[in-house]
Amino acid sequence: MTNISGNDNYPKMVVSMDEFMGNTRNGIQHIYLRDFLSMEL
Repeated sequence: MTNISGNDNYPKMVVSMDEFMGNTRNGIQHIYLRDFLSMEL
């Protein structure tokens, strides 16, 4: 398993097809794919 807990300031996120709504875990945010694609930069 890859260690993703770094000391950088970049957001950590998992983008998936699951419409899971919940808290982040260890600073890793879960985002629904459709929401991710509709985000403004």
